[in-house]
Amino acid sequence: MLARSPRGRRPPSFAVVVVCAMLPACAAAAPPTSAQGEKALHAWEGGDSPAALEAWVQNRLRRADADVARVLGVKGARSVANTLRPYDDAVNELLLAVSQSSVIYGVGATRELRDKAQSLTQTANAAYTALNLNQGVYRALAALPSPADGATRHYLEHSLLEYRLAGVDRDDATRAKIKALQDKITALGLTFERAVHDDVRTTVADKAQLEGLPPDYLASHPADPEGHVKITTDPPDGWPAQRFSNSAELRHELFLAANSVGYPANTETLRALLATRAELAQLLGYKTWADFAMADQMIGSPAKLAEYLAGIDAASREPGAREDAALLSFARERDPSIQKISYADLRYWQEQYRRARFNFDSQSVRPYFPYAGVERGVITTASRLFHIDIRPVSGVRTWHPSVTAYDVFNGQVRLGRIYLDMHPRAGKDKWFSTQPLTYGIHGRQLPEGVLVCNFAGGTPGDPGLMQ
Repeated sequence: MLARSPRGRRPPSFAVVVVCAMLPACAAAAPPTSAQGEKALHAWEGGDSPAALEAWVQNRLRRADADVARVLGVKGARSVANTLRPYDDAVNELLLAVSQSSVIYGVGATRELRDKAQSLTQTANAAYTALNLNQGVYRALAALPSPADGATRHYLEHSLLEYRLAGVDRDDATRAKIKALQDKITALGLTFERAVHDDVRTTVADKAQLEGLPPDYLASHPADPEGHVKITTDPPDGWPAQRFSNSAELRHELFLAANSVGYPANTETLRALLATRAELAQLLGYKTWADFAMADQMIGSPAKLAEYLAGIDAASREPGAREDAALLSFARERDPSIQKISYADLRYWQEQYRRARFNFDSQSVRPYFPYAGVERGVITTASRLFHIDIRPVSGVRTWHPSVTAYDVFNGQVRLGRIYLDMHPRAGKDKWFSTQPLTYGIHGRQLPEGVLVCNFAGGTPGDPGLMQ
């Protein structure tokens, strides 16, 4: 399957709100006010219509503009309070707009809402790019005296570095071209992802090809009068069939279907995205996009990444080859005609090997792992592991009825909130990912995130048995 495409370089101050949470000057600031009240923190609180989402995002962008005006309007000496704080406020508003419109774009309940969220994600990203190229804001930050507090100093120095990497010190024509390329990268990345979201493929199997699949799967996939069963590329449909079906032909068809999602629609999109990234990197003075993307990362450079990967390869090659040989030998005991195990057959033969060599049949334990019980178990284990309390929250409005919410506590202190969007539905992002919704600012705003998954279950009568 084509990999999820990053829409562009991470915004220069992406971590700024988290860092500012540690700063006394930031923590002392008064909570932001809004005509929409506290509920304005979430895009879905005002309703699930495209118009409501547009109004929420546009309000965030207006607030960011006002914060930028505060930065630029300072008279006299600059300080953390009059420059870094309003700058961080602007970043926070834009992060809220980018992150929540992006999440709704992937999980929104209707096509119309997802279309609007896609457009607004582009709009919010464009506003972010504009801030990253704003020379007036850059000069204001550069004019700040070096803060005595180490965390604040690091935050300021890192922000200035990211501004320079973004090209803020280039001439007007070059900055305009940088912005156009960044906006194009965002648009192409969204187009790429949307093609994957919307491309659900269906394989028609004969009932006989489902031999080996568990009873609950067969019950949820009844055959039509002709004896045919439809299997989609949604993970709860395709993955069990690739693991358990005794039909090599079906496993091959399902593998091809899953790995063709987004093709050929994304072919030209991906080429354009790679070309635009290369053009931007070279415009900013980097040989390749990889050099540009790693300039501020711990790994430092593509050469160091290649060295790191080579080390992993060297360490894993011999045990990997030994495991491959054992698996192939086992498969040939069952079918002497097999010369090698394809990717399409890999999970099937791994399952058969576990059953034969370790007397473990993953199907046999599935009735003990209905999704709801697994969720409770994972939450309980995480609470014990991290010495926190994760409590379910009822009555919370979310973007879809199947989404659940948990608050995280340390004693009686609430630390943040987790949303779980765990089951597939039409038009929803089919990947497994975690995404931010809000960023923590001490004394003002708790961090929130969402786990987006596609496990079986979530519909009446389907317990979502897991492996």
